[in-house]
Amino acid sequence: MRAFEVILPGAFTTVQDLGRYGYQKYGVSISGAMDRFALRVANLLVGNDEGGAVVEATIIGPKLKALGKIRMAITGADLSPDIGGESLPMWRAFNVSEGSILSFGAPRSGCRAYLAVAGGIDVPVVMGSRSIHTRSNLGGNGRTLAKGDLIKIKDSGFRSQESGVYQLIEGLVPLYGREWKVRVVMGPQNDYFTRRGIGT
Repeated sequence: MRAFEVILPGAFTTVQDLGRYGYQKYGVSISGAMDRFALRVANLLVGNDEGGAVVEATIIGPKLKALGKIRMAITGADLSPDIGGESLPMWRAFNVSEGSILSFGAPRSGCRAYLAVAGGIDVPVVMGSRSIHTRSNLGGNGRTLAKGDLIKIKDSGFRSQESGVYQLIEGLVPLYGREWKVRVVMGPQNDYFTRRGIGT
């Protein structure tokens, strides 16, 4: 079932789930969502399995046209989601009607947002995962979303009368800041960097 048409793809928008495990010994990346908590919550809010495939948007989100009535939720970074200039709620399930244009604006906090749709994003399963890994062209079409792509979903059993308000309670919503402490472990390529570069 077709859910969205991609009008603008955004900076780096892919389909992700919880990842591809058991293949690292063959050099295959786990892939999967950068923010696993946000992915799980988005799925649960729309009635999906918590590890279902979602759209992961990075910094600049996509512009999508709804091709039917859709139940969805947006979690993770606040990338200013709206429909027709009206702000959309974060960390909450809601319905959009056919023809609605979903847009994202300037990032307010964080850098990766997750869009879950009732039924889950339907791309082929490769090595046990629907996650797209662009460097190895694995999953789905093996690349970021592009203008004109159609995003398909599995039949969710969603009916138009379903309108319950499901949301994550405020105290559990993560705070995405603008500064982070990052632990660094030197690896086998540390000789590629100058001492000054490592210090920076």
